[in-house]
Amino acid sequence: MPTGVTRGRIAILRAVAEPVWVASIIHLTDMHLHLDDRGEYNLDYSDHIELMMRMAYKFDSVRWRSLFKGLSEHIPDALRHLQRRLHAVIAKERQRAVDMHGAEAGAKVPIVVLQTGDVEAYGARPRPRPPGGFDFLGWDYLDKTLAPILTKADPNGANGWVDVFGNHDAWASAYPLTEWRAHRRVMKAMSEEVPGRLGPAQPSRFSQDWELAGGRRLEVFRASSVPADWLSGVRASGRLTAHPLGKRLPSTGGSDALAELKKCVAAARVAKPRAVRILALHHPVHAFDASRLKELATAGFAGRDDLAHFAGRVPFPLVIAGHRHKLDPAEDARYDATTLNQFPLPSGVGQLVAESPTMYPVAFDNVRPAEEVVNSFSLYRLLLDDERGRLEVRRTVFRREHDLTAQPFRAEAEDEPVLTNLRIE
Repeated sequence: MPTGVTRGRIAILRAVAEPVWVASIIHLTDMHLHLDDRGEYNLDYSDHIELMMRMAYKFDSVRWRSLFKGLSEHIPDALRHLQRRLHAVIAKERQRAVDMHGAEAGAKVPIVVLQTGDVEAYGARPRPRPPGGFDFLGWDYLDKTLAPILTKADPNGANGWVDVFGNHDAWASAYPLTEWRAHRRVMKAMSEEVPGRLGPAQPSRFSQDWELAGGRRLEVFRASSVPADWLSGVRASGRLTAHPLGKRLPSTGGSDALAELKKCVAAARVAKPRAVRILALHHPVHAFDASRLKELATAGFAGRDDLAHFAGRVPFPLVIAGHRHKLDPAEDARYDATTLNQFPLPSGVGQLVAESPTMYPVAFDNVRPAEEVVNSFSLYRLLLDDERGRLEVRRTVFRREHDLTAQPFRAEAEDEPVLTNLRIE
């Protein structure tokens, strides 16, 4: 039977082994904003979109109903609720860090908003000629209203906002099947003209990194998974892609996006060998229940095996994505990365996917959504066990109740472990 001294030593060892909360990530994705140039909800449907909706209703098949779910736009009330709730969540998270770590250390815990694409519902709006070009009204709204919340909530904190674009963002205000010539032109314009924080969508390390407790840094690598060919836009499929279009990538001088990502990571590992690295992109690398016959929106991710193999070698302990409009792992799931089955991601690497906080399928006349859409956003807390070289992720899901008498975006399953034993260098 352990003596009092032995019990004391065990308690000390447990305290030492306890992972330390080092950063928080708020995950927004697939907002599907449908706005006019004043930032107001745009009630006018494109003729092309209405045609696709009516076809989805008429041909009652799995593939058409899946298309119906994909052609969705935001709920104005949900967007307003998100703005109010996001400010409160960020402020509360900072206060929690101060309460746990003290004023000085708590002010340094990074709070990063990671937005993983499909800001627009139907893509950029073509401008009349002249002057031509495209307006990215959803991105304008995001940059003017949501992104500044991070600074207003805590002007002195270690905060950041990171953007990635998605396949809807590259549409030309219509489903690509009907405006296929514009697909590449929109992608080129996105790479060069989207305002604010997006910047070039080439495979790269985000310009800012964040200091973590214990001397490590948090680095986010962004990669475009939106292919440039119009058929991929129609199918909503993914591929690691070089952007901006028509230009050589800066590190390799070529157009191979995976080679560019490898070189960016290699340079970062030399500069900061003990960083915690996250890969952010729109399409999930692990497709999780992705039968094409079951759901059109799964599409496919060309070259996912090569990307997953590289993610394991770096390692990227975390891949964060969107696109599916589903929570994965599910709310009641907990994965140990050493036995994780998120094929083709290898042991030690985990993937997180979030639901949309704001989108709901369009409905008009006799066309109604095939099933109810759940709105939520996720908060991930990263806990570091530096001695073992392991990372743990705990998740809180903020779910929006469609009953407007309830609190908008109520916290559910708070601070639940969702991925454990993720491998870091």
